Parts: sequence; C-alpha cells; structure tokens
Amino acid sequence: MTHPRTISTISEFLLHAGTEYMVIDLSRGFHLLDNQEFFEYENNSIAFPRPRQGHAWLCIMFWNKQLNAEHYIWYIKIPVDEHSLLVSAARDQFLQIVVTSLGQAADNQKSLERGLPDNPFVFTPSQQMRANCSALLKQALLNKEGNFNAETLKAYPAYTYLNAPRESTWEYLSIQNIADLLVFAEQADIRSALIQNVKHYSLQVLNCILGSLECVNLTKDLSDCLIALSKENIQQSTTILRALAKSDTPSVETLISDILVKSPTLDLETLVVIAGRHWQVLSQKPVLRQYMKHVVSFCADFSLFKGIYADLVQIPNLRPYILDYLKEPKLSEIEQQAIAQLVESTGKP
Repeated sequence: MTHPRTISTISEFLLHAGTEYMVIDLSRGFHLLDNQEFFEYENNSIAFPRPRQGHAWLCIMFWNKQLNAEHYIWYIKIPVDEHSLLVSAARDQFLQIVVTSLGQAADNQKSLERGLPDNPFVFTPSQQMRANCSALLKQALLNKEGNFNAETLKAYPAYTYLNAPRESTWEYLSIQNIADLLVFAEQADIRSALIQNVKHYSLQVLNCILGSLECVNLTKDLSDCLIALSKENIQQSTTILRALAKSDTPSVETLISDILVKSPTLDLETLVVIAGRHWQVLSQKPVLRQYMKHVVSFCADFSLFKGIYADLVQIPNLRPYILDYLKEPKLSEIEQQAIAQLVESTGKP
C-alpha cells in the first residue's frame, strides 16, 4: 500500500489505486481533458484555463477492471488563486478526505461503493449536466476501445423520434436517452435529422436537445440552423446561445455582436451565458465594450458588474483584455462610476 505522503495529486491517487480515469472540465461548458493536461494543472505547471467563480469545476470518472465493471464519478470543485493556479492546500484537503473515506488506495469494491462523504469540494450537478457528462464519457470509452460503429446509433432510444418526430412519440424518452445520442451530433445522419426536423420537435424534447448540444463541437450547417431558429424563436434564444457553446463558426460571433448592439437591454441569463459559454468573443475590444455597457447598466449598485469582472479576470487568456478595458480613456460616466466602486471595494482593479 502506498504511503499517503507520497501521493500529492488526485491523478497520482487514482493511478496508485490501479484505476483508469477520465476528467471533464465543467467550468465553462464541457471539455474532456487529456490526463497529462490534468496532471499539469494539478502540479501548477500551467494555469487552469477556464475557471468559473474562482473554481475549477470537474467531473472525474474512474474504474478498476480488476475489481468490477462499475464506473464511479466524482463532481468536485477546486479553488484557484489570483493567477488561476489550483490552490494546492485545497487539493490536499480534498485528497485527505478521499484517503480517510476510501482508504489510501481505494483498492476494494466496498470502499468505492461508499462514495465520498459530503465535503466543501463536492457539488451536485443539474440533471442535464449529469446526462451530458455520462454521454461524453460513454462516447470517449467507445472511441478508446475502438467499439464505435455509426450503424449502432440506430438502436439508441432517441433515434426514431429524432428522425421522425411527427410519426413517433417522445414521452418515453429520458434526458439521458437524448444526451447519449446527441453527443454524436457530428455524425452525418444525426446532423441531418436535426437540421430537417428541428422545428417539429416537441418543446420538451427541443429543450433537452439544446441542452445536450452544449457539449458537442457543432458543424457549420448545424450551427447556422440553430442561429436561424434563434431569430425565429426569441423565447428559446438564450437556450440556443448556450447550445452553440462549442461552435467555432464566425456566424456565432456575429450573432453575439448583433445581440449586444441591437438589444437596448439584456436579461441576466443572456449576460451570464455570454460570459460563461462565449467568453472568447470578449477578447475582441468592440464586443467587450458593448458587453460591459450592458453589464454596468443592469443594476444601479453595479453588483453584476463586480461579479462578472471578478469572474472574467481569472480567465488567463481574457485577463489582459479585461484589465485594458478598465483603463479605457473614453468610458461613459456610468462605466467610470462602476469602475470607481470596483476599485474602492477591492482595493485594486
């Protein structure tokens, strides 16, 4: 048995326990991490790229084929410091909880089945997030083991309804059924079915579809289909914007720019989705300026501005642009007031 003092990272704990594992970064969308990449984050070799609310939000799945066929999942959040590095003391505290609860090597089935006790690092995901993580991990395992076959998708519970919504029922489908199929949305037949039938799905299924697409790298044709739908269906526009989180087509940036420029006011959910899922577009100075104008004017006490600033400034690739914005010479009076309050409350920008 490995002495606990020789284990300094979650990665090492899982390896010493004889498990295989996968990690999804849930901080701002869904990003499957390479194990070496996760190890480097844990060792503070590189800054964590997408912290949210001062934390790295993670889904960790691990399994030990020598014990059983079960897969175990932890949903945890580890704080980051002002440089977006994982706080080692917090990580060590979590590891101590793990070792105390499961044993130093988690080397038996009963210890794994007990799971983790409630602690400050565990969080409860939404039903949609849990379904997306499960679907992503199943897909990754299929790819890893070389067992994926596009023809097998026809046997998935949601396949029939997705292709023929007007001739089939949807009430028997679960969020997990839909997520398991939609994670393959890049496949030609799934993509084609979505584009052809998106206006014919029931509202309940459409919401699940949009929630599932958030973890998929969308192709241009599917992205354009969703953008067109958002312009026709204003009530679904924010949900659709979230579904476009992993689309890299330029039309998404155009959509966000249009929303910011043409809308006199924006609701809280839209502002949060832009910051949480499309923060990359805020590296463009004109987009950032328009976005911050909406955030500053949202509430009189500038509380949203302070929260958004604190959140975005911790993203390493975005931090220089956020700090430059504070130094802009031609800010409006209300923006200057908001920044003055920010500096007064924090002592530094």
